[in-house]
Amino acid sequence: MLKRTFYLDQIKPFMHTNLIKIIVGIRRAGKSTLLKQIIELLKEEGVAENEIIYLNFEDYSIKQYKDDSLLYEYLVSKLNKNKKTYILLDEIQEVNNFEKVVNSLNATENVDIYITGSNSKILSG
Repeated sequence: MLKRTFYLDQIKPFMHTNLIKIIVGIRRAGKSTLLKQIIELLKEEGVAENEIIYLNFEDYSIKQYKDDSLLYEYLVSKLNKNKKTYILLDEIQEVNNFEKVVNSLNATENVDIYITGSNSKILSG
């Protein structure tokens, strides 16, 4: 796996904040790899695995979470009440009304959100 040091260095100043980190790019550009490297960095910093939620919406096994209400309910049920929860949502444009889910979660205390997408819809929501 190619270490995406330049991009990690760009993201690091914004980690552990309530700013939504949005990573966009063409398909197969390495966005998913970058998210996985962010997860590894979080673990190296001492973040526990149960404080990290990663969902790739191109994975057919989680197709039910393409429904915004089900996704929101699932994510809220996984939030850690006492510690920050890191939410990484890969190819989020596959979820209808994803912007409502992300904005609602971001209004919650103790979340750090990272999203990726492959088209302009991710920026227009």
